Formats: sequence, C-alpha cells, structure tokens
Amino acid sequence: MDQTKTQKYTLKDLANEFGVSKPTVVNILAKNEIGEIEKKGNRKVYGQNAFDAIAKHQTQKNETNKKVEQVVNSASLNVGRKIQAGAQNSAFLTKDDLKQFQTAINNIGEMKRSLNRLIELTNERGSTRESDELVTRLIKAFGDRLKENDSLNNLNNAVNELKSLTDSTSLIISNQKEMMTKIDNLNKKVDGLYSKLVKNIHHVNYQKVGNVVADVLEKRQEKNKNAKLHILD
Repeated sequence: MDQTKTQKYTLKDLANEFGVSKPTVVNILAKNEIGEIEKKGNRKVYGQNAFDAIAKHQTQKNETNKKVEQVVNSASLNVGRKIQAGAQNSAFLTKDDLKQFQTAINNIGEMKRSLNRLIELTNERGSTRESDELVTRLIKAFGDRLKENDSLNNLNNAVNELKSLTDSTSLIISNQKEMMTKIDNLNKKVDGLYSKLVKNIHHVNYQKVGNVVADVLEKRQEKNKNAKLHILD
C-alpha cells in the first residue's frame, strides 16, 4: 500500500514558498488550467501539480532574466567599445556620430526597461501561455538581432522597435484582462440568477405540496374516502 502523503497547499502557502503575490499564483494556475483539489471553509487547497507549475514558471522566468541580463551587458560593452574607438579618432567624428553615441547610451536604459517590462507582463492577469511564448520569442529575436549586427544604428532601431512591440504586448494582455474580468462578472451574474431560480423553484414546489395536502385533507373530511390528485403541468 502506498503510504506517500499527498502534498497540499493553500494560495498563501504557494505564494510564500516562491516569494510571489497570491494574484500571481492565481494567474499561473489559471494559465495551466489547474484547479483546487478541495476546500477548507473559504480556502482553496491545491495539490502537487500546482506547486510544480509555479516552480516551472519561476525557473523559466529566472532563465529569461539571465538572458535579458546577458543581452543588456553585451549591448553595453558594444556601445562602450564604439564610443572608445570614436574617441581615439575624435578628429573624424561628426555631430551625427556624437548624436548616435548619445542615443545609444540612452537606449541601453530603454532596452533594459522594455525587456524587464516584457518579463513582468508574464505575471499579470490577462497573460496566457500564448502571450508568455510571445514574450520569450520577442526577447530571443531581439538578442539575435544585436548579435547579427553590432552597429549602433542597428541597436537604436532595434530598441525603438522593441519599445513598440512591448507596448503592443502590454495592450494585448490588458485587453485580455478586461475580457476575463467581464467573463468573471458575467459568470457571477449567471450564478446569482441560477441560485434565485433554484430557490424560486423550491418555493413553488413547496407551495404545490402544501396545496396538495390541504386538498386531500379537505376531500377526506367531506367524503371520508381516498382522494386522488393529478397535477398536470
């Protein structure tokens, strides 16, 4: 006989275990279509599959964070080398060159903000497995583009496109969040209407039962014999 005890976790347990918020836990479980295995009062209790799903998500997030750090560090070193090379040949620098250097320096910060924002979006309500995959692909494609062409012009153009793609991804997830909220509200209304319907049905049935009993008793008193009542819908 298997003596292994099934691990059980509340939302609070899972959030504390991985150092994330409860809404983040709920979002990860929803994306993986994992529900509770039981309820204790108002608390939902989850099984080992919930723990494993969050662990996998966090592992992937850590790997993506490392990838972003590598991309940013590599780009920073590249910009530094370009500027150093330009300084050694300052007599040949133009105003456009200096402007490009300054833009590249500014874009290092913009790049980091956009990449980190993409990672944050995977934790937000409204994100799905598909949008998470989109984020992973965007980050990889951006890193590959910088590897293929290390010019500052390519860097500046790539960062501008990254900012635009990040905004678009954020908008997609925001719209999905709004849609999920509307669906949740609709489900609550449907549940409320269903509860009222069941309550009313029970009420009507009890009334009918009372009428049947009263009618039978009345007939028995009047005729002192069995009475039959046929209820026609």
